[in-house]
Amino acid sequence: MSDTRIGPEGARGPRGERGHRGHDGSTGPTGPTGPSTGGLIGRQVFDTAGSGTYTPTPGTRSAIVRGSGGGGGGGGVGETSTDGPAVASGGNSGTSIEVEIVAPPNAFLTGGPITVGAGGAGGIGLGLAGNGGDSTLVIGGTTLTAPGGNGGNTGGNLSAITTSPFANATASGVDYQAFDLGGYGFAKANLTATGFDSIAGTGGSGDYGGGGRGAQAAASNGFPADGNGAGGGGALNTANNPTTFDGGDGTPGLWIIEEYS
Repeated sequence: MSDTRIGPEGARGPRGERGHRGHDGSTGPTGPTGPSTGGLIGRQVFDTAGSGTYTPTPGTRSAIVRGSGGGGGGGGVGETSTDGPAVASGGNSGTSIEVEIVAPPNAFLTGGPITVGAGGAGGIGLGLAGNGGDSTLVIGGTTLTAPGGNGGNTGGNLSAITTSPFANATASGVDYQAFDLGGYGFAKANLTATGFDSIAGTGGSGDYGGGGRGAQAAASNGFPADGNGAGGGGALNTANNPTTFDGGDGTPGLWIIEEYS
């Protein structure tokens, strides 16, 4: 019988050459671009008339600042005779502004004094309506001003059209500003009945509040504005009325400061 045992393993042969490298895969889609500034770290709102100090949240390097001056008061009306009614105009809204403030490189944003302008008081009878107060803010060494709105015009006896107030002052060095004029007051002859169809001017609406409604048809005071930075409504008086009526009050301005790292 032959011997079936296996002998010892022989030596390993030489290693073969390395194969070719495979092709690179395709590049994936580019991700969205990150923000040019850091993340939002704070938001401060000042919406009550008065003065104080703005202190940035620690770590603030830039801010988007939005503000508004106080709204103007609506015009009032005096007593009337049989000649006809009296209508007043509404007050202007405060001017709204927006601007970005950035600290110098390797520095944080600084704060400073802040004022929220008061709303203008409505005119008492034929007395002048009050202008809204300016809102001011010192931030990053820059003084920002959001002008207040002008008060409405008063309405005398048979004031068939009472025009809007003059335009507000303008801001400087901002990215955006806007305001709304107070509405006209109108009185016109009613051809189908004895008397007049009359409507007082509505207050100007702003970015942060609605103007007060003007008095309509019946003798009445103007209505106050809502929100912030809006004008008061004008008053109306019917013919042959010895009573005077007052304009509606405007509302205070505000500041909104969004802070970024």
